[in-house]
Amino acid sequence: MFPPEKVALLGVNSDPDPRVAAADLVRGWRSWWDGGTTGQIARDYAVVVYPTLFVIDQQGVIVARFEKNQFDQRLCDRVKKLVQDLLDRPPDPAAADAVQGNCMEGS
Repeated sequence: MFPPEKVALLGVNSDPDPRVAAADLVRGWRSWWDGGTTGQIARDYAVVVYPTLFVIDQQGVIVARFEKNQFDQRLCDRVKKLVQDLLDRPPDPAAADAVQGNCMEGS
C-alpha cells in the first residue's frame, strides 16, 4: 500500500514469554521483544494498555496514539489517512539538516 522506502512498520512484543514473542518474527515486519510489559520500550513510550499503536513522522514525532479499545476498521482508515498525509507533506529542509547533523556527530 505504501512505498517501503518511505514507510516502516515496526513491532514491539511485550509478552513475558519470549517463545510467544518469537511468533511475531514471521509477520513480515521488524519486531523486538521488550522482555515483558515493564520493558524499556514500554516505559519510554508510557505503554500501559495492549496493544498500543503509534504513528510517528519522519522526524520521530508521535502524531497519533491508539490503544486497545480503538482497534476497528475506522482505526485502519484513520491510520492510512495519517500516513498518506505525512507522505504528502513537503520535506522540511531544516529537519533533514538536523538529522544529518546528528548522524555526522562524532565522525
